Amino acid sequence: MSSNTRFPTPKTDILERFFDDAACVIGEENISRTSKHGALEGLQKQDSYGDPFSTSTKHEPSGAVRPKSVEEVQKIVKLANKDKVPLWTVSRGKNLGYGGSSVVVKGSVVLDLY
Repeated sequence: MSSNTRFPTPKTDILERFFDDAACVIGEENISRTSKHGALEGLQKQDSYGDPFSTSTKHEPSGAVRPKSVEEVQKIVKLANKDKVPLWTVSRGKNLGYGGSSVVVKGSVVLDLY
């Protein structure tokens, strides 16, 4: 974990376990193990999570999960809590004032409620 003890960045092995467990719940097709793809297409035709124009990786997510039901969301939140993986929730709403899919805590996983 990072030196920031209040909001630590999860280690790679913890994120891998989280994504593996999440894939068992929502299917691999609903997992992005990187922030580089999987989001709804944006105005600039990008499909990445986070700010595509940022010059910093400070607010770059570790990836994303896209549950389809309330039950799947609940299971994903339980998995994230178990592994201490921070989630950043986005939806089709504009998320104005919240930074869109740019996470506040580096390494967070986007919980995409598309």
